[in-house]
Amino acid sequence: MFYISFYALCSRSRSATLNTDIVGDNDEDGKDSILVIVSIICSSLRYLSFPVSKLRAMDMLLALGAILPDRYKLDRVLPYLSCLFSDANAVVRAAALRTTTQLVQLVSTVAIADTNLFSEYLLPMFAKFSEDTDVVVSIMYARCIGALAVYVATFLEIMFLTCFGRTAVRYIEHVDTVRSERRANGTISETDIEAELFSFEAERDILQTLIGEEVSKLSAHSDPNVSRALFSGLVSLCRFFGQQHVYMIQQLLATHMNSLDWQLRCAFFESTVNVVNYVGHSSFDHFMRPFLMDGLGDEEQYVVAKVRFFLCLFAR
Repeated sequence: MFYISFYALCSRSRSATLNTDIVGDNDEDGKDSILVIVSIICSSLRYLSFPVSKLRAMDMLLALGAILPDRYKLDRVLPYLSCLFSDANAVVRAAALRTTTQLVQLVSTVAIADTNLFSEYLLPMFAKFSEDTDVVVSIMYARCIGALAVYVATFLEIMFLTCFGRTAVRYIEHVDTVRSERRANGTISETDIEAELFSFEAERDILQTLIGEEVSKLSAHSDPNVSRALFSGLVSLCRFFGQQHVYMIQQLLATHMNSLDWQLRCAFFESTVNVVNYVGHSSFDHFMRPFLMDGLGDEEQYVVAKVRFFLCLFAR
């Protein structure tokens, strides 16, 4: 009954806020009302006894996160969610991981102080999920890591834009053009931009290394369900690593092609069709040909059907 009444309160607060063009800097009343509700939920979260209560509290925090200012999502909500990463119940741990992933994806503006949010805070805490004692948590981690990787790349771009404005994007793509613009305007020195770009690339390399290690650990998990969940985010991982580091994805695919689990072999051919856009047709054809030949002779008919369907899509 308490949950129903409180959820209705959240809904009314959300409707009232949406009617005032979402919570903005000038909407102090709507902002304060949401912060009061979020504070009550967060302060109660650590003292809840039943797993179902924790799950419902996380649902409410995620619903309110859609209209909560970005700085409060990271400063007020995220620390309390991270406390549930060590919960005794595996379902709660998996839900906390999923809710955290969904919450950070709602963030569109980031303070400079949060530059190392992923490399020094979130990803080190997520590392234990790949070797969790309950496979449910590892499966959830494998499902979330693709979406998390895509947002990590977006997060870095947001940070770079925060420091140097929208011309920073063009600087990455057209170095000479932005150099001349910055030199002409005199708003910032070329040395400062070079230093920040170096910092941007260094942070990206660190995050790619951290996520690559997590992907390797998940792909080596003893339960095939973890690998199947990892395949669901394969395209997102390709987008994150890019063509320069796509060899990691190739190693991941090669590891599971000879699996004894026929469902995993089916998932292999289902997920690799879209990888061709990131690997290239020629290299992908050279890489996949041995697997296709083995798949056509597979003893499981479902695998053979997936191979034929893969060939049809690849031919298009």
